[in-house]
Amino acid sequence: MSNWIVVVDDEALSLANARSILGSQGIRVTCLRSGRDLLRFMGKNSPDLVLLDIMMPQMDGFETYHALRDLQEKNGKRPTPVIFLTADSDSETERRGLKVGASDFIHKPFDQDILLSRINMIIENTKTIENLTEAASIDKLTGFLNKASGTKTIGRMCMSGTGALMMMDLDSFKPVNDIYGHDMGDKILIRFAEILQSVVRSTDIAGRIGGDEFVAYCQNVSDEAVIAQKAKYINEQIIESAKEFMGEDMPIPIGASIGCAFSPEEGTDYKTLYLKADK
Repeated sequence: MSNWIVVVDDEALSLANARSILGSQGIRVTCLRSGRDLLRFMGKNSPDLVLLDIMMPQMDGFETYHALRDLQEKNGKRPTPVIFLTADSDSETERRGLKVGASDFIHKPFDQDILLSRINMIIENTKTIENLTEAASIDKLTGFLNKASGTKTIGRMCMSGTGALMMMDLDSFKPVNDIYGHDMGDKILIRFAEILQSVVRSTDIAGRIGGDEFVAYCQNVSDEAVIAQKAKYINEQIIESAKEFMGEDMPIPIGASIGCAFSPEEGTDYKTLYLKADK
């Protein structure tokens, strides 16, 4: 898939030059004429990079940049890398741009080789960082979000709508490791994660927050009967799987203790809901 770049400039000629250069490389280009146009656009879209002119009427590039970062933080989105564009040769302008957090600075009129080189470098570096960040946020055994990323992600969801926070403990898990070994324990954890994944939707979030502790947030769920049904199914399936792995006569009373709290009725922050669900 080609990269997607947004170019923001009040000068039609600069937009045409950028579109010509980038389009010739198979890059998807969206051209906008003002900072306000960019903010409206970014509310619903996620391009790979923004080329943002500094000298624009009404909202200049610096004002637009700060408003964009506020918007993305509010919406829980990763900050899109921004390259400032300027015809100004004043080094102070460039220092100011880099100080506020811009990824780079490109002078107009564009030099094709410089423009493409810097764009490719920034997009490549950004994707490398995103991949490393994603890898660091995932629990390697189950593929779920780990404690830090799960808490952060679910915390944002709790604040913005109706939902159910489920907190789950695997009962009698320690004897599995003690009697059958840690490889068997890992098989049980992986199977439990698979069962949990099967009862949450693509719009829900599940995470592993400890050795045998899991959490899930189900959006737009406010009915206890729905959670009770999920809890019943989870317990039936983990018992069935434990007997499959360890034999029908396995002596461990394995199961899952599941607590739940609802937002916004019982709270709108992760910690409050988690403590209520745990209790």
